Amino acid sequence: MKKGHGGKFGQKKEAAIAALLSEKNHAEAARVQQNTPAAGAILLKLMVDAATPASGKIRTALGIFALSREALDLDIETRVSALERAKEEQKNKG
Repeated sequence: MKKGHGGKFGQKKEAAIAALLSEKNHAEAARVQQNTPAAGAILLKLMVDAATPASGKIRTALGIFALSREALDLDIETRVSALERAKEEQKNKG
């Protein structure tokens, strides 16, 4: 991109795109957080139910680990996005 003309527009466009992506991550994180307790409760019930076969208990345990990892990944993405946005805002102020 050429220096000078249009440079600020490009920066504003990038900031807007970053904000939209961040909003999407926040919405996804909220949705996952709202549904995780119900899914976790069902998985835990299956895991401790004597009628659940061992293979089902293993799959359930793996499902619980997957849910935990996804929640952690979304949390990390959300935090990184917030840090990047704050850094960009500081850069634009200076």
